[in-house]
Amino acid sequence: MKDRLAVYMLDVGQGDSTIVLLPDDPRRAVVFDCADDHVLRKVLHDWHVGVIEAFVLSHLDQDHIAGALAFLQEFTGEIRHVYLSVDRDVSGDHEEAKRAKALLDHVAEQSQDEGARKRRWELHPNMRDHRAIVEGPGWTIRLLAPAHAQAVKHERDGAWEAANRYSSILRVEAGGNVMLVGGDAPLLSWSKLPSTELPAKVFRIPHHGGAMDDDGVPPGWDVARVYREVGAETALISVGTNNAYGHPAKSWIQPLTGGACRLLCTQLTARCHGPLDVTQADGTTVRDPDEVSELRERVITQHHQWTVPQYRHLTDRHRAVRAGQLEVPCAGTVVVTFHLDGRVDVLPAPGGGHDGIVDGWEQPLCRA
Repeated sequence: MKDRLAVYMLDVGQGDSTIVLLPDDPRRAVVFDCADDHVLRKVLHDWHVGVIEAFVLSHLDQDHIAGALAFLQEFTGEIRHVYLSVDRDVSGDHEEAKRAKALLDHVAEQSQDEGARKRRWELHPNMRDHRAIVEGPGWTIRLLAPAHAQAVKHERDGAWEAANRYSSILRVEAGGNVMLVGGDAPLLSWSKLPSTELPAKVFRIPHHGGAMDDDGVPPGWDVARVYREVGAETALISVGTNNAYGHPAKSWIQPLTGGACRLLCTQLTARCHGPLDVTQADGTTVRDPDEVSELRERVITQHHQWTVPQYRHLTDRHRAVRAGQLEVPCAGTVVVTFHLDGRVDVLPAPGGGHDGIVDGWEQPLCRA
C-alpha cells in the first residue's frame, strides 16, 4: 500500500462513513463521518488500523454521527485529531439534540489534560483550511468547507439554520487525481468554492443523492452545473436500504445519465427492485412481509461477488427489522484506489456485476 491511497465508502445503511487508508502505512487512516460504529470498527480491524490521523465529522446530523460517540469510546487505537463544530442547537430535549450534545461533551473532555490523564486527541473545527489534515509525498487531504467567516457569523447571530449548510467537504488528492467527498453540502457551498478546487476524477455526491437546493439556489447554479464543474468520471452515492427519504432522487441524478458519468451506490437490495410499502384499503401504508421475503431471497440468490456485503447488518431498525425480516445484502463498500503513479481503480469495476444487475431492473433507483 505504500504506492497507493485507498478510499472506502462504506455501506452503513441510511448514512455516511468513509475511510481513507494512507499510502505510507495502511495501518494509518482518516475517517470521515461515522453513521455506524460496528461497520467502521470491522473494516479498521480487518486492515489492522491502529492510528487514526484525523476523525472528521462533516456536521451534526445523525445519519453522519450516529455511531461516532460509541466509536470514540471503544476504539482502542490512537486517535490523533478530531474535527467537528457546533452547527446546530444542542440545548433542547429533542433526542437528536441530546445525542449530539453527548458526543460534543465527550470530544471536549477527552481533548483536555486533567491531572494525570493526558488528552486523547487534538480538537479542531471542521472548517476550510489551506493546510492539509494530513499529507505525504504525492498526496494530500484537505477540508474545503465551510468557510471560517461563515461559521463565525453563524455563531455570532445564533441563527440555527440547517446543519447541511455547514457540512464539510473533503478533498483527497493523490497521484495528480482528486476525489471530492461532499458530506451534505448544498448548492450554496459548492458555488462558493474556487473553480480550481472543483474538478475531480471521483465525486461522492452530497446528501445521499437527495436534494441539494434545501438552502436555496445561488444565481447561475443548479445540480447540473455542479456535475459539469466537477467533471467526474465516476460518481458515488451513499444510500441506505428502505430509507424514508426516497434517495437517490431521480431529479438529482438525471445529469449523470447518458454515459457522461458512471454511477455507483452502496445500495443493492430489495429496495432497488421496487416499493416495499403496500397501501391498504383504508389508506394506511404497511410493509408486506411476503414481498420483503421474496425480494430478499431474489437479491441473495442472484448475486455477484461485489453484491455480497462485506459486513451484513440489519436495516430499518425501528420497524420490521425487529422481526428479522430486513437483514439484506447490498452493494456494500465501494473502493477507490489512487495510485501515486496516476492510475485510478474503482471497485466494483465496470462489468463487475453491479452495473449489469442494476441495469437489468425495470426501475432501479440509481438510474434516472
